[in-house]
Amino acid sequence: MPGVPRPETVAPLRLTRLATLLPAELSGADAEVTGITHSSREVLPGDLYAALAGANRHGAEFVAGAAEAGAVAVLTDAAGREAALAAGLPVLVAEDPRAVLGAAAAAIYGDPSARLMMIGITGTAGKTSTAYLVESGLRAAGLTTGLIGTVETRLGDLVVKSVRTTPEATDLQAILAAAAERDVTAVVMEVSSHALAIGRVNGLRFAVGGYTNFGLDHLDFHSDVDDYFAAKAKLFDGRCRFEVLNYDEPALRPLFKPATISYSAAGDTAATWWASSVRPSAFGQRFVAHGPGGITVEAGVSLPGRHNVANALLALASLVAAGIDPAVAARGIAACPGVPGRLEQVDAPGDVLGVVDYAHKTDAIVAALAALRELANARGGRVICLIGAGGDRDKGKRPQMGAAAARGADLVLVTDDNPRTEDPAVIRAAVRAGAEGAGSSAKIIEVAGRRAAIDEAVRLAGAGDVIALLGKGHESGQEVNGVMLPFDDRIELAGALLAAAGVILDPHDAGRDRQGHRGRLVNATPSVIVSGPVEYDSRKIGPGGLFVAFPGEKVDGHDFAPTAMAAGAAAVLSTRDTGHPGVVVEEPLVALAALARAVVSRLPELTVVGLTGSSGKTTTKDYIGQLLARLGPAIAPAGSLNNELGFPYTVLQATEETRFLVLEMGARGIGHIRYLCDIARPNVGLVLNIGAAHIGEFGSVEGTAQAKGELVEALSPAGVAVLNADDPLVAGMAPRTSARVLLTGESADAAVRATEVSLDGAGRASYTLSFDGHSGHVRLAVAGRHQVANTLAAAGVALTLGMDFDDLVAALGAVGIVSSRRMDVFTRPDGVTVIDDSYNANPSSTAAALHALAAMKAGGRRIAVLGYMAELGSHEVSGHVEVGRLAAELGVDRLIVVAANARPILDGASEVEGWHGTAIFAEDQTVALGIVTGDLRDGDVVLVKGSRYRTWDVVDGLRPEGVAREGSHRRGCGRVHHLPVRHAGRDPCLHRDEGRPADPRRPRPGQ
Repeated sequence: MPGVPRPETVAPLRLTRLATLLPAELSGADAEVTGITHSSREVLPGDLYAALAGANRHGAEFVAGAAEAGAVAVLTDAAGREAALAAGLPVLVAEDPRAVLGAAAAAIYGDPSARLMMIGITGTAGKTSTAYLVESGLRAAGLTTGLIGTVETRLGDLVVKSVRTTPEATDLQAILAAAAERDVTAVVMEVSSHALAIGRVNGLRFAVGGYTNFGLDHLDFHSDVDDYFAAKAKLFDGRCRFEVLNYDEPALRPLFKPATISYSAAGDTAATWWASSVRPSAFGQRFVAHGPGGITVEAGVSLPGRHNVANALLALASLVAAGIDPAVAARGIAACPGVPGRLEQVDAPGDVLGVVDYAHKTDAIVAALAALRELANARGGRVICLIGAGGDRDKGKRPQMGAAAARGADLVLVTDDNPRTEDPAVIRAAVRAGAEGAGSSAKIIEVAGRRAAIDEAVRLAGAGDVIALLGKGHESGQEVNGVMLPFDDRIELAGALLAAAGVILDPHDAGRDRQGHRGRLVNATPSVIVSGPVEYDSRKIGPGGLFVAFPGEKVDGHDFAPTAMAAGAAAVLSTRDTGHPGVVVEEPLVALAALARAVVSRLPELTVVGLTGSSGKTTTKDYIGQLLARLGPAIAPAGSLNNELGFPYTVLQATEETRFLVLEMGARGIGHIRYLCDIARPNVGLVLNIGAAHIGEFGSVEGTAQAKGELVEALSPAGVAVLNADDPLVAGMAPRTSARVLLTGESADAAVRATEVSLDGAGRASYTLSFDGHSGHVRLAVAGRHQVANTLAAAGVALTLGMDFDDLVAALGAVGIVSSRRMDVFTRPDGVTVIDDSYNANPSSTAAALHALAAMKAGGRRIAVLGYMAELGSHEVSGHVEVGRLAAELGVDRLIVVAANARPILDGASEVEGWHGTAIFAEDQTVALGIVTGDLRDGDVVLVKGSRYRTWDVVDGLRPEGVAREGSHRRGCGRVHHLPVRHAGRDPCLHRDEGRPADPRRPRPGQ
């Protein structure tokens, strides 16, 4: 398993001791080992290399390479003994090395399963779903969890892509030791029949072992069904303290013992646990769970189908057996948002429901289609099933799979799965034969090519229909002739279901004809390839790029298509034919979102960081980008690219080399952040604060919190939510997420905490940073007391993603301003200091800026030039009054208010008794600039603050020639410089709907 986690500290174990434990015969000198691996390519210094007999070659052939990599000894059989000795290494010879491999690894790593609560799940189908449900229940009980299975391997916040359902014994024990070292307390794992048959789980101790169901599978590996059953039964040979088995499965009765815990989703009261009152609830279902001793709990699961009631009941029984309170366990199971690729809904507009499921076994197909039949009946539609079968696997089940699909669906499209080295047509023929021989009324269609079949399914679907893509589930690739091609059913189906919006899906397939479903190809053949970046500024397009033309009322991007093509663009994405090669779509914004989704789906190693809040987003995003760049290639473009245009544009900058993608998320209403998260689901979500920004749109700060909290709701259980412990509305979002929560702030509840905060004469903060027993002194180079909270949030993200604490302390002192007009402090030749915080304003951010002004030591006067704060709704007057009052209370010497709509600021200042400052009204920026510059003195400090462009002329007039704005070296938001639809003279980073009418169906750009 490449990249398998290992513990950092391992106590050396002598070979003589290990030989006694296994047992094995030692040839050669004694040695100490500190690790073990079965792969010569994964050897680390101090390892015991397990040279095993393979199907084609013996591992002993690779001993020399293992020795060169640092192996100190070899574990092998008699056949490999001489080759191992020839390499000069001591050798442990066992009769069956694979059988003792688990025990050897457990001994070397200190028997890690004994230090963990281990729950193992086996069965023909449902292992993954049940494991996720169990893990969610463990998290609800406050345990730090690990998960090992088909989709992923997760140790707390560390996620590693899984190669197989159950890792090899050497990897498995290393993973568990690493889990224990990372303070994981409970691990749930899927236990496959392969793993049980060849001893991968030997040496493990389980608190609970669960069995989902038994059906036919893996008969390409097992000699017959009895051999398959015997392999599964090994989990219940005494290695589990508690055994939980499905009472509704007659095949499992031979495994029942007096102490067996049983469960019945069918409601059989003879079982230890049984379900009653099963009823649908949204996409999932609710039920009452009855247990031993009169236990009765209301339970639920966010997946449809009676088989998922069984999975949830197994999870509940297992958790209770492990000592978890039944109500807590049930609550945790119900909170699980779903399982990747297991009856997973595909989010797309329209009246057709798309679902992706991993079902590739007959019983699993039956169960999945039965669940979807209930949904289709409720919707008044049909079940359309797309089915294939894997190549180089059990050929006998192919007709059975086809038959199950035909009996469960109204329309079956037989297509390709992972053909591997087989002829796809041969596989399809076997599946189709079974479907056509099932004796059902379902219509059977064969379509070569999975993508083409998905397109055809969508074309044939009508209102109320349910499309089920079965077989591949969570997989992000399709294996053809030894090559893994990028392919994700969820992405492909989502793109197809966006047909009504006229959207293409793949940025590199922009010219491919989609039969009119997603976009109309014009002036080109399907062979046109987009190989460059996606741009909507004709001046920035590069060779091979895709130019996106937005229609506008004042400036129309279509008029710039000739310029873009002349600059080397390969094609144009537009709403009408421009006369150049391209694709015509109904809505370019929706197309950009689909393109961005496709990019993210093709970058499995990418870590996405999303952040939101009422103020400080852009600055904190800049800090995070600077910190993560020390860990690897990071994208965090300057400026506020936080809406439905800037957000996907940022995503489209990611490449295979990108390790971190930092995305700012704005919102102007409920559902807006959810929309952005659907484009690129974050692995880490950060919420800074909740204030009065855009309160006119949200109605209240509670409404703002509801909208901003959509970010943490979008996180998976493997994700991390970084929340501000000092803001009750933010800290209160913790129950809304299934992710791990990390609190930052100055309060005692914060895990990443600042204490002993002080400010120097330039208003720059210093503080002691504490985390997990570490502490260090941080001295910031940026002005403002509020930067403490911003840098703590950035620190939380950096620590979550693996940054060393001491490196972080040093790096925090070096972070600076990247995006312009945000706490940009400069000193003029005449001794006047100017604070340019003019990019935007709301009551919270203006208060922070005023506090920064007050903290700066001024040899002269403190002057505040304040403009209008937009989008405060019914709070507009009170918000401005509040700011004026604060300016006076902080002792501002001169308060200059710009424009009539900001006049209430003066009213607020006048209410403060004892304020001896001067209040001046300026009808516009020109007048304000004249007032300021007409009376400036050496030592004065001037703050300029307002919403967007409303004070920009003032601060630009105060900036001497040759003094560049902070962040100006990245002017234009990274690679974005100008919008074709912008108003002349407006900020190039102002990504607003200025050139086109507002669309109430989608979120507008937000803050």
